Amino acid sequence: MKVFEIHGNTLSLALFIDVTNSKELKESMQAGKLNPEIPDVFPVLVAAYYRVLEKMRYL
Repeated sequence: MKVFEIHGNTLSLALFIDVTNSKELKESMQAGKLNPEIPDVFPVLVAAYYRVLEKMRYL
């Protein structure tokens, strides 16, 4: 999992494919037991950045 700070907001990013045990994955992720790989986070960071900016405009 990757964690990023964007303008005081925290973005936690974890990607999964072919998931059949989502409940166990969620529990493991929340407990910090997973170390998943993210091929490229740049597009996700750009999208998150724009979402944070949009959120800030409507506060």
